[in-house]
Amino acid sequence: TELKTERHERQAGQQALDAMLSAEVQTRTEESEMHTNQLNRFRAQWEENLQQDRGNFAALVKDVHAAGQLLTGNVAGAGMLLGIPELAMSTQTTAANSPNSYLMNTGGSGSLNLSAGADSRPNTSP
Repeated sequence: TELKTERHERQAGQQALDAMLSAEVQTRTEESEMHTNQLNRFRAQWEENLQQDRGNFAALVKDVHAAGQLLTGNVAGAGMLLGIPELAMSTQTTAANSPNSYLMNTGGSGSLNLSAGADSRPNTSP
């Protein structure tokens, strides 16, 4: 009888451990599914953000190229880059309206004299 009692106690303990283990496995499975769903949402959001960032970067590169065209006095080229046909002006108008036009109207040759002891500024004398 003592062996039967001990056996019943061990079986009851084993059943309790099995129930606890099953509950833990179920909890971990639910948590895993929740984490998988969160990861999938994060990945979708990341891919969407990446596409937006690439689009924004492409627009930035286009704007930088157009700014470079404007800085060199090529308003028509900048207009073509930006898709603004109204900026397709003649070269003379573009040069006259360029922020760098004063550099072209110095009246000098614009050459540099780099000989020893000479001033290294552009020659702007008439």
